[in-house]
Parts: sequence; C-alpha cells; structure tokens
Amino acid sequence: MTAEVVQGPTTGARVVLDIGGGAGALVVYAPDELADEEVEIRPHGAHWAGVHAAVRARRVGAGVLHAGLFDNLDAGLYDLRIRPVRGDERAAWRRATVTVEVSAGVVTETSLPPTPCHRG
Repeated sequence: MTAEVVQGPTTGARVVLDIGGGAGALVVYAPDELADEEVEIRPHGAHWAGVHAAVRARRVGAGVLHAGLFDNLDAGLYDLRIRPVRGDERAAWRRATVTVEVSAGVVTETSLPPTPCHRG
C-alpha cells in the first residue's frame, strides 16, 4: 500500500487550466478546517465515481485561501460534496451536496459548504 503525499501551500496560487471549447474549470472555496479534505464531484444526478480534488492552502497576497480545483469539465451541472470517510460522525453540513453550473471557457467559483459553517 502506498501513502498519499500531502501537498503544502501553493505559493502565488499559480495553476494551469485546461479550459476552452466546451470545457470550463471550477474553483471550490472551503473553510480552513477542511484543509487536506477531498472535494468529490460528479455530473448532476449521476453516481459518485470517486473523482476528487484536495482542499489545499493557496497563498494569495498576504493571505491564505483554501480551495479545491477541477479543470477540463464539460459545461453543465455538477454536484459537489466533501468526500465521506467510513464511520464519519462529523457535522451534518459536511454531508451536504452543492449543485453548481460550469460554463465552457470560464472559471466558475463556488464554496463548500454554501453557507457559513458551524462546528457541530
């Protein structure tokens, strides 16, 4: 079994995106308490297939944002959630699903959870 490598903060928030034609990108902002968690994505209403991105600290100017990033997504509706862990008894907001529309040729932004989170 191999261990996953945990990435450190991205300096300058530089990324290369594969967008254009019929594809767009999606930035998912998250609270810092979700750092190193996985955001899972699926086409709206489809089965969860395990496609995910890590929530990483991204240094922007003097601050730090936490976000996951998906690129080369076909335009359309997508569902997002924090990837569940077996036996996870954390707050209900962590199990919420957010639906977002991705447009071709642009970077769409959303947040997870969609409202201010409260530990519980």
